[in-house]
Amino acid sequence: MRHFLFVCSWIALALTAALSLRPAWAAEEAPAAAAAKTVEAAPASEPAPPAESLLHWLARRLGLRYVVIFLVLTVNLVALCVINALAVRRESIAPLALVLGAERHLNEKRFQEASELVQKDPSLLGRVLSAGVAQLPTGCDAAMAAMREAGSYETLKMEQRLGYVALIGRLAPLLGLIGTADGLLRALDAVAPKDAIAGSSAELIAGAGVALVSTIVGLWIAVVAVTFHHVARDRMNRLVAEAGILGENLLKRFAAERKG
Repeated sequence: MRHFLFVCSWIALALTAALSLRPAWAAEEAPAAAAAKTVEAAPASEPAPPAESLLHWLARRLGLRYVVIFLVLTVNLVALCVINALAVRRESIAPLALVLGAERHLNEKRFQEASELVQKDPSLLGRVLSAGVAQLPTGCDAAMAAMREAGSYETLKMEQRLGYVALIGRLAPLLGLIGTADGLLRALDAVAPKDAIAGSSAELIAGAGVALVSTIVGLWIAVVAVTFHHVARDRMNRLVAEAGILGENLLKRFAAERKG
């Protein structure tokens, strides 16, 4: 998963570079367009200029530095949400097909087939139950302990993956606050006495834009991250508890069939 997030970060940086180059292209094309208008006669009715998209407006207000920061956070948040959404599915934690298949084999007195079905299943219940079935020769209590230990380990891995989402939810408003402080400092520097009044006014507007937009973007990223973390964590806890109950019942069946 770390390699996947590393790739997502590089994709975000590449998108940022592409986004930062577009204003340069526009700046190069503007003088050529102005020269062409001086040579050619102006049309009777000029079409209205195209409306600026939200992404370009945000990029222009934030500046390259904060575009990089928030784009990396957003891309990694989307990747983590996809990874965790796939991890908290019922098929990934406690698939009913595994439970029904194992019970069917056990009802037909096919212990070996039931054991192979559990070992081949990639879900959390399959991994936990296979750890318990492997310890059945040493006794039912040892098998239960092994299954619970495996369950704690698998739950810890899922909580760590969700923890990265919570981390982004905490970092985003803090980074937005840094952008706010940075923008206010720019605005204060612009208000200071200067020779060029027009230049200071432009710097004042740019600093205020960074201050406000960085706060808004950071809060929106935090809202998405905190909401997803809460929903995914509740679903994970419910399915993990269900998998624990199903695993204990199935392990008791395995122990009974093995003795029989």
